[in-house]
Amino acid sequence: MTREFTTKSSEETVALGRELAKMLPPPKVVVLRGDLGAGKTTLVKGIAEGFQAASEEDVTSPTFTLIHEYRGPSATVYHIDLYRVDTQRELETLGLDDLMGEDSVLLIEWGEKFARFERERDVEIVLRRLGETERWVEVNSDSRGQASTNDKILEMSQTLEVVCDKCGTKRLVDFEPPPVHGARQVEPEFLPGHCIGDQERPIPGHIIKVR
Repeated sequence: MTREFTTKSSEETVALGRELAKMLPPPKVVVLRGDLGAGKTTLVKGIAEGFQAASEEDVTSPTFTLIHEYRGPSATVYHIDLYRVDTQRELETLGLDDLMGEDSVLLIEWGEKFARFERERDVEIVLRRLGETERWVEVNSDSRGQASTNDKILEMSQTLEVVCDKCGTKRLVDFEPPPVHGARQVEPEFLPGHCIGDQERPIPGHIIKVR
């Protein structure tokens, strides 16, 4: 299952991370993909807070230390950065297999460099810069453990930006995700209109926030 979000600020990216924590019950291996500065660590700040494992201020990038550990009441979150790890031997020295316990959530930046994480990941989160503070976030869940993950995603309500087809007025509306048909979620094409007798359509990709 794939879900897409757009955040307008670092605060919204952190808030999205808090909500995503609800769909990442341990054990989980999560690969975080995105260029430098895409907002991977910002998202981890929210995920760690969502697990009550660390405050936003305490979460920093593990670029040089490679692994940061945050312990919460229900999960231990490991934030792992493999940007400076280039060989299988260097990877093995990190002992990541020892971190994979029943209460562990591994958030791995640059995990796509190694084929094993493409095979072993439960969730892949892709981040892209759309502007100075705006980010596009895509969450891809594998079939393993899919049912529980999908249930968590569908519990999340959203605020969408919509535009009136008649007058062009844009506004924000609360929106509950519709049922899933097969493995693909069906998005509504129209919502009740801003003008009498007219309709509004969601602006593609403009999921402002989740709550």
